[in-house]
Amino acid sequence: MKKLFLLLINVIVISTIVFTQTDKKGSQAWMSEDGTQVLGTELGTQVWGTENLNVDRFRNGDIIPEAKTNAEWEKALVHRKPAWCYYKNESENSIKAGKIYNWYAVNDSRGLAPLGWHVPSFAEWNILNDYLNNSNSKMQVLYNGDRCFDFNGIGQYGAWWSTTEIGLSYVKTFFIRRGDNQFSTSPSGKHCGYSVLYIKD
Repeated sequence: MKKLFLLLINVIVISTIVFTQTDKKGSQAWMSEDGTQVLGTELGTQVWGTENLNVDRFRNGDIIPEAKTNAEWEKALVHRKPAWCYYKNESENSIKAGKIYNWYAVNDSRGLAPLGWHVPSFAEWNILNDYLNNSNSKMQVLYNGDRCFDFNGIGQYGAWWSTTEIGLSYVKTFFIRRGDNQFSTSPSGKHCGYSVLYIKD
């Protein structure tokens, strides 16, 4: 009984450390429901991940195919299949920006984000934007660029998917340029590739 009590105490202490540990950027380490540690930050009533998604599997373990060439990227789009790529198909860019995902990876029911987190909707992005505007807070982001016909903008602007579709061909996406503190939104075609930020359920 004493050993069980000590074990429970150790679990509580370890859990407390996980939830209160912060990195140099002020991000807090959260534990997802599947036991994965996720860096996030509280912004108003929301908790946002502080790193662009950089996974090559869905939440259930299924592999998301990598599109290593322009031809493979186009083939995935034609067949409406999930895919990801590195910016300019160069793996070293994942360190700076994470992976770029097509719409069919984002919209897949198997889930991209860690368990207990999800890709944000247009409304959730707007809540974040309102909070940043009204509180003078800043959100640290990676200026990851995008892929629409060609790769553009790494180091100059960030671009992310929402889950909100506009008709059959377009999706609400969010952008921010270096030096700005306000996201802008634009309808983007499903042929594009963007990064993914995620928000706590």
